[in-house]
Amino acid sequence: MSDPVLFMEHKGLYRQGYCSTAEPDEHYLLPFGKARIVQKGSELTIVSWGAMVQKSIEAAKEVASKPGAIEIIDLRTLNPLDTETIGTSLEKTGRVLIVYEDNITNGPGAEIAAIISQDYFELLDGPIKRVAAKDVPIPFNWYLEEKVLPQTSDIVLAITELMEY
Repeated sequence: MSDPVLFMEHKGLYRQGYCSTAEPDEHYLLPFGKARIVQKGSELTIVSWGAMVQKSIEAAKEVASKPGAIEIIDLRTLNPLDTETIGTSLEKTGRVLIVYEDNITNGPGAEIAAIISQDYFELLDGPIKRVAAKDVPIPFNWYLEEKVLPQTSDIVLAITELMEY
């Protein structure tokens, strides 16, 4: 194997109704390095992937003061990272919220925030905000896991704070 690829799926997405889609044909390929715009918006960009995309959709619906305010980007791949889609979105919105399930410290969202700060700082109208897991091991107990991992209510709070800028 001269060029291995690691493809990870979120176990929490298995058997979720919103994940059910028709099987693609045998020629379907996930476009590596190309994000998907889940929802178009003009006031705030949410950058996410995996299970946090659905939580971001739910949070956006909960706080949507008007349709088309929040753009949601599903990165789909972290390496290569589609920085072009992020930049194009920031040109419209000027605000960004990165939502991910990894630890807030040293997680991929921290690297994405650094890239945005380095390459798109002049497009920002406010701080880069992140919603992520707490910096502790993920507990096995489902009730404790909910306290550690980001929830829709955490995203709602972050959206509300960013929309005030």
